Amino acid sequence: MTATEPVARGKRRDPTFESAVLEATRKVLGEAGFTVATVKEISRRSGVSAYAIYRRWPTRLTLIENAAFSTLAAFSPPRHPASHLARAGTGRPGEATRETAGEP
Repeated sequence: MTATEPVARGKRRDPTFESAVLEATRKVLGEAGFTVATVKEISRRSGVSAYAIYRRWPTRLTLIENAAFSTLAAFSPPRHPASHLARAGTGRPGEATRETAGEP
């Protein structure tokens, strides 16, 4: 080993670890609700030790929040119904509404 090579420290992180815990958390929340979604129950369902879960997520709420919102990035928000107003010409809501409604 030369002086420029980085020293590997600790155990390699299992790539399936996080996804297994988050999926188990979502299932517990969906099937049994918030009060049953304990780290012990999530640990049992995911096959990951509670100690390992707490090393990655310091609190149960942090874990639940991460599980609940981590999939939202895959969805794009719906377009606002009035988003066509800016393309209608003047951008003034009243005129665009009259144009699209066929009013004089």
